Parts: sequence; C-alpha cells; structure tokens
Amino acid sequence: MTSSPTGGVADLAYSRNGSFTTDSSGYLVNSEGYYLQGYATDADGVVTATGASSLQTINVSNLTSPASASTSLTVAANLPADAAVGDSFTTTSSVIDSLGATHIFDQTWTKTDANTWSLAVSNPYSAGSGEETGTAATNTVSITFDSNGLPSVINPDPSSVTFSFNDGASDATVALNLGAVGSSTGLTQYDSGATDPTIAVTKITSDGMAAGTLSGVTIGSDGAVSATFSNGLTKTIYKIPVATFANASGLSQISGTTFKASASSGQAQINLSGIGAAGDVVSSALEGSTTDTATEFNKMIVAQQAYSAASQVVSSVKDMFDTLISVVR
Repeated sequence: MTSSPTGGVADLAYSRNGSFTTDSSGYLVNSEGYYLQGYATDADGVVTATGASSLQTINVSNLTSPASASTSLTVAANLPADAAVGDSFTTTSSVIDSLGATHIFDQTWTKTDANTWSLAVSNPYSAGSGEETGTAATNTVSITFDSNGLPSVINPDPSSVTFSFNDGASDATVALNLGAVGSSTGLTQYDSGATDPTIAVTKITSDGMAAGTLSGVTIGSDGAVSATFSNGLTKTIYKIPVATFANASGLSQISGTTFKASASSGQAQINLSGIGAAGDVVSSALEGSTTDTATEFNKMIVAQQAYSAASQVVSSVKDMFDTLISVVR
C-alpha cells in the first residue's frame, strides 16, 4: 500500500515492488515517489485500527528507545561446599538507572557456618573510574542449604536492594532472584572438587536498558515493520496490509510498478498479511520472472522465420528489377 506525497485515501496506490528507501524526512518512499502506508501498532505490536481510513504514512524519523531502570537481578551459581567458614567470594553485576546510565556493583558471598552463607551488596560505582556513583540499601541476605546442596531458607525472601544514584536518577529497587527454595534453578552448594575452592557462576543478569537510537528497519512476512535500536531493543511500529482485487490485471498503471484501482479491477480488499486471500509479505527478495521461456522461444523462432521469408521476398524483387533494367538497356 502506497500513497502519493500528498497522502489521503483518494491517493492510495498499489505496488508489488517493495523497493523502498528512507528519504531525508524519514519516510519510506519508492522510486515513483510514493510513500509506504501501514497500520499503527501499540506498545505490544498489535494493530490499533484497520481499514483504508486508518492507514498512516510510515515515518521512522525521531524514533528512539527510552531508558528503562533495572528492576531485578537473577543469580544462578554454585557456592563451594568445601570452602572454609569465613571464606568470601565476589561476583559483579550492573544496574541501569532511570536516566540510562550503567552502574557496576559487587555481590560478596561469605560462608558464615556449615551450609550457611550471607550475601552483601556494595555501593554502585563507575566502570571507568571506579568512583562510587550512589549508595545501596539492603539487609544482608542469609542463605541456608540442606544436605542435598539446595537452598532451604532464604532470608529475607523475597530479597531486594534499593539503589540511590548521584546523577539525579530515580531510586531503583532491584529484586534479587536467587532461585526457589528446594530447587537448583538459582543458588546451589556443591563440592567444587578444587584445591582452591571458588564460586562457579552459571548466570548473573539484570534487566533494564540504556536509551537507544534507531539503527535499522526490517519488514517481516506478516507485514510487521520493526525498528531496531542501538540498545538491542526491537519493536513493531507498523503493520503493512495487503490489497487484493477481483481482477488484478485491470489495474491502471500510474508509472513503473505503481498502479491505481479502476472500474475493471474492482475495489481493493485490504487485509493484514496472511488473512483471507491476502498473501504473505516477502522481504529482502526479488520477485521471480513470470515469463514462459518456451513460449517466448517459439515467438522468437516465428519472428526469425518471418524475417527470413521477408528477406527472401526483397531479394527476389531486387533480382526482378535488375532483370528488367538490363532488358531495357
């Protein structure tokens, strides 16, 4: 679905050629100067309204991905059962504040008794300078393991830590996901089998996202126009519908690969990709030729034979004229 630069339902045009480029204003435009149209989507990528009157000219300028503060930290690791009481181990993670800044913080795991560990969280600091960038407020977390190496008590549960930052960002309360009691989904305590026991980290992840700028646009088989940002986020911003006609051969050509509906073609039936008679959108592909090579070769042979016959006629007439002229002389 495309429209002329002036826009409007009356200016709708149709094309099978998906070769669009982004112009200086951020519109997706084809070689004939027609803008790509689609349905706007909500935050979950769901179309908000359909029908020709709901089509919007797709514009990707000024698209940004705002920062989102971290809300959880997930830890999966094995604390060495063969460590001595008093031994401590440190892991490191990061938290993102509401302004999109990344702060590093340490988690210190200390064996306080047989099968018992404590977790303390450091103040956040800068990855570059190492200077503190705020404070962390949390009660020390205590983890007790059973004889099978699985956590039996996590106190407090649920556990969390609240960060206050020096850059003016909002405080962030981060939930600590250490796994379920009686499960090996998070923390475990097994013998390390090493001379110098150490913590074995399987996973430490935190959510949150720095602000991002637009880095690319892709179109899926369902017609979803997805924007990808420098922070790794990808979200659907529009969906391109597909128009079908009772007689597609009756479309009136505007120029190149752009057509308009006519009385012969009938009115367009507009559906989302894959619904009803609408086909899928094929992205990053060239449409194959519909030419029947056998038929075209036959036409070439017929044309060549006709040309040869015509050449023979011309040659014969020339000989006749030459004979007549020689008789006159």
